[in-house]
Amino acid sequence: MRKVRVWRHVALVVTCAAFGGVASASSFSYTGSFVTDDQIQQFLFSLSATSTVTAVTYSYAGGTNQAGASISQGGFDPWLAIFNSSGALVASDDNGTCGQVGTDSVTGACFDSFISQSLAAGNYTLVLSQSDNSPAGGTLSGG
Repeated sequence: MRKVRVWRHVALVVTCAAFGGVASASSFSYTGSFVTDDQIQQFLFSLSATSTVTAVTYSYAGGTNQAGASISQGGFDPWLAIFNSSGALVASDDNGTCGQVGTDSVTGACFDSFISQSLAAGNYTLVLSQSDNSPAGGTLSGG
């Protein structure tokens, strides 16, 4: 049985790689804690060209983030969603597949989230929440 923690930890890595002849990429890592199950964290990002955006969490099963920090397993089961500048949902994921995300050594589950999506140039919002808090409808304003 998994131990319940008051502080629920998450690590998130987002990588944007531009298509075409441009050898440009950027990434960021986020680590933090949620103290309630309805908390969300929003990340705003912009793309100057069509790019593949990959977002992966290291919460449930742990791992090593883009910054090289080791993240312990035992965090919460995360959910990721990406919305465009109009607020329309363009991608959402509760659980990546084993191989895309880590496998928890206690439960054997692969409950971290993984999105890899080609996105056009523009402004986007990436939302991180817990698995019970999926997007409510197809827009950011829907909750």
